[in-house]
Amino acid sequence: MSQPIESVARIANTPAQAKIFLAMLHAEGIPARVDGESLVDEFAASQRLMNLVGTRVMVPTSALQRAQEILQPVQVDPDELERAASVGAATRAPDPASTAAAQTAAANSTRSLLLALLALAIGAAVLFAFLWHRAVNRIGGLHPDIRTFWSDDMLCEERVRDLQLLRRSHDKDRDGLFERVEMFGAGSKPVAVYDQYVDGIYLRCVESRPDGLTVTWTDEDRDGLFDVGVVADRQGKELQTLRWVAGTGLVQPPK
Repeated sequence: MSQPIESVARIANTPAQAKIFLAMLHAEGIPARVDGESLVDEFAASQRLMNLVGTRVMVPTSALQRAQEILQPVQVDPDELERAASVGAATRAPDPASTAAAQTAAANSTRSLLLALLALAIGAAVLFAFLWHRAVNRIGGLHPDIRTFWSDDMLCEERVRDLQLLRRSHDKDRDGLFERVEMFGAGSKPVAVYDQYVDGIYLRCVESRPDGLTVTWTDEDRDGLFDVGVVADRQGKELQTLRWVAGTGLVQPPK
């Protein structure tokens, strides 16, 4: 069997972080989705709270290498952070009247303050991600490199530097729910179309590959996961059918 249609570009620490990764990929013209993000039942909600779903960022396998480069994590050296803290402490002028006990108390107080500031910064980051995510859902994007505008019933997003069209979302009744979303790659060529938005999920997705093949995914049981993928050539002739089997993955049904 050929390589999988989608691959995991990165696993986020939280669903909120996964949404940020998603926006970064969309800004570069890479179609991406968060695995399980549209599941809305009670079980899915409990799984999301435990970060068991909504953290895997999925991209087309053909764009996997580029996506991983964009989402490359920045490593922070704990020893360097400790040395920086030590240098900062060394630059403070010593108090001749202070005792060893006072110095120990001051060090503990400084460490507690740093921990409190760190906790505050993390909380602020989570709050910002939540508010940013809500704003993105409402108006379609707030990235400084992306221009967002309405054209009839379509919310369009294009890159500022070269005016390349990235995404076009159709909202016929202007209720904030997009019935159809078109994704575009290099040269504003269509790469994926999500449509049939029902009960919070898209029931159908058509991917256009650079080699001229198309892959049509459908969610037959409406659980938020695509169950069947049909590969066709330029003329629409069916070449391969893939079906998701629990515990096995994508398999090709016998003819």
